[in-house]
Amino acid sequence: AAQLARTLNRFEIDVRTIVDIGANFGEISLGLAREFPLARIVGVEPSADNASIFEINRAAQSFAVDRVELVRAAIADRPGSVMMTRGQGGMTRVVETGSQTATESVPCERLDGLLDRLGIAAADFIKIDIEGGEPKLREAMLALGRRVRAYYIEFSQFAPLAEYLSLASALTGTGYSCFDDAAQVELDSLPEIERHLRRAFETGPMAVTNLWFVRKSRQTAN
Repeated sequence: AAQLARTLNRFEIDVRTIVDIGANFGEISLGLAREFPLARIVGVEPSADNASIFEINRAAQSFAVDRVELVRAAIADRPGSVMMTRGQGGMTRVVETGSQTATESVPCERLDGLLDRLGIAAADFIKIDIEGGEPKLREAMLALGRRVRAYYIEFSQFAPLAEYLSLASALTGTGYSCFDDAAQVELDSLPEIERHLRRAFETGPMAVTNLWFVRKSRQTAN
C-alpha cells in the first residue's frame, strides 16, 4: 500500500475516493487508509471467509478506520449472482455452476452500477484484482469514462491474453496512459503492452503482473 501511495503522489493525484475491487483480507484498503486518512475507501470482497478476516483486521488497527467501508459482492459484467470458490484466500475467483471445487453463491454487480449505488461521482483510484475476471469489467470501465482518474489492474493467466489486451486497448483508447507495475516505464502502444505481458508471464503459469492506467491530464511519473 505504501508503494501505491507513493505512485499516486508522483502522479499528483488528490486522493479522496478509493475503490478496492478484490479487497481480500483488507491489506490494501487498510494500508491506504493509513496513507490517506481523509479518503473514503470502499473495499469490495465477495468471499464470506475473506470478508470476515477483513472485518477482524479493520477492528485491530490503531489508526482511524471509520472511512473504510466493506461491500460484500463480486464485480462482474452483469448484476445478479455468481458462483465463487471457497477456502482459497486471495485466489478466490468466479467459477461455472457445477464446479467440483467448494463454492458459494454471492451477489454481483457491474463496476459502474456499484459506483452509482454508493453515490461515488468520481473515483481517484480503483485497484482491481479478481483472478482473471478483470477483462469482464471492460464495458463498465468504458461506461465510467472520465469518472476514474487511475486504475491499477492485475493481469494474470486466468483469462486469455487477447481479453486482457482488449481491456488495455479500450482504456488507452479513451484517454488513459499505461505504465508498468512500478509506474516507471510508460507502455505507449498495444504491441508494447503485449510484449511486456508476455515477458512477465514467461516465468510460469501462475505469474502475474499489474499495470497502471492513468488519465493523461496533469499526470507525471517523474
